Amino acid sequence: LVSDQSGCVIKHSTSYCAWKIYEVTGIWPQKTSKERLDAKRWRQFLAEAGYTNVVDFPKGAMGHNIHHYVGIDPNEGEYGLVVWFEYNDYDSMTVVSTYLGKQYTIKKIDPTAGNFTWVEID
Repeated sequence: LVSDQSGCVIKHSTSYCAWKIYEVTGIWPQKTSKERLDAKRWRQFLAEAGYTNVVDFPKGAMGHNIHHYVGIDPNEGEYGLVVWFEYNDYDSMTVVSTYLGKQYTIKKIDPTAGNFTWVEID
């Protein structure tokens, strides 16, 4: 398995979101433990990297995002799922990007449904 500069396996949701954090901040988040870095552990991983502000819902419309967010669903599949917030559309849906099955994916989710915890990145 090939890892990125943050220690996440590439072509997985964790590596994608770590790269997006690097893209907006210029700094790769780093893990401090030797444990496998599954999406289930991303709330702790982000806190160790200095991202501790948890919000109820990400805020921003297409082209008008003030902040960036990572959504963490530890109950999605065996390893959990992390997503990158893109924007909220006009139908009260949240558009996110991620990697699913090693494929880049953009999808709409209901921000009030599911088990996502939203962490503000900047």
